[in-house]
Amino acid sequence: MEEHKKNKSKYAPIRDIDVPSDPIILPCQYATRKMKSGEYCKLFYFTNSRLEEASHIAFTADEDALVMLPMADGLHKWIPAGAARDPKVQIVKDENLTWEQFNEAAPHMITLMKENDWPEDRMNMHITFWSALQNHQWCHDFDIHKKRAILLYQAQQRR
Repeated sequence: MEEHKKNKSKYAPIRDIDVPSDPIILPCQYATRKMKSGEYCKLFYFTNSRLEEASHIAFTADEDALVMLPMADGLHKWIPAGAARDPKVQIVKDENLTWEQFNEAAPHMITLMKENDWPEDRMNMHITFWSALQNHQWCHDFDIHKKRAILLYQAQQRR
């Protein structure tokens, strides 16, 4: 018993918990701000390639901190970090994503919605809609134009 008192950490119980297996999704600050405010954000920001790019960009904890970004006219401008969207990044519209990119981005976006406490009915609306698209007979067709039509339909429903 004396040994237990001297070396408490040696005898401390270890919690029996599972190892986390949920992916950590960290989009760019612009997309994170949109998700936190409950605004829809283009699926492009949640594709694997864009998430990988965002992982190499330094985040600032303060969304109101100013960052300097180059503008289209070649000049630099100070803007809040939370609203910053790198003008050099060519944003791909939802209707122009590949079918594979759509299937990467939709689940990532749902995960971020959950993490940012979106209302259950809004998340379920997206899940139901995107699941219906992913199970549509055209997405299993060899004709690429049918998949493009599904993506165009999906993008038009977001407007």
